[in-house]
Amino acid sequence: MESAVGAHLVNAAAGHRFAVYYWRERGHEVDFVVVHEGRVTAIEVKSSTHAGGLSGLGAFLRAFPQARPLVIGKGGMPLEEASPAIRWIGLGDELLEA
Repeated sequence: MESAVGAHLVNAAAGHRFAVYYWRERGHEVDFVVVHEGRVTAIEVKSSTHAGGLSGLGAFLRAFPQARPLVIGKGGMPLEEASPAIRWIGLGDELLEA
């Protein structure tokens, strides 16, 4: 599921003005970090729920409190509703028309 979300993000980034990154620090990680005009969205993809499953997202938000968190999958936005990618990262319809 993570690969599908990543492919969806990278494909959307190719046609729009945002960058996709991965973040890891001291054993914590965030699956995708999207940056557009100074706005940061931290995306965690979950195919199952388990204790401590969002510790990386929490660590990222402590380091970058201005970031918008987004969980896709179990406990968050269902994958079926996560399209197009530019909407789930908080970008408006202006990029759909660009």
